[in-house]
Amino acid sequence: MPSGQIPPKGARQHDTQLFLAQERRVSKIIKWYELGVRPCLTKKGDPLDHAAHHGKDEDLFACPVDNLSQLLHRSIVAQDELNTNLPPFPLTPYEDHLEVKPSTIPNAGNGLFTTKFIPKST
Repeated sequence: MPSGQIPPKGARQHDTQLFLAQERRVSKIIKWYELGVRPCLTKKGDPLDHAAHHGKDEDLFACPVDNLSQLLHRSIVAQDELNTNLPPFPLTPYEDHLEVKPSTIPNAGNGLFTTKFIPKST
């Protein structure tokens, strides 16, 4: 983790192999939902596909007819799991000079503001 970036309590370290499997699972489920293309789960196929879905989507594969609402829900769950394992993002030199405050635009909620001048294109 980059210096200055403190992981929240209970956060786990980034696992590259798990991230790749999760990324593949999200991609395959979304393709299945949007295009109706079922991923192949045989070990003879792409081993990453098998690892990505193993123990998570057997109920979807067991159903002879695709349930679109269930596929959509599963894609959202898979994306949430992927997001919990994102690679660390390096901090910029200006990270400590940003703050969230009420927006100056009416009815816009919060906005992101700087506490120090940040040069253009940085």
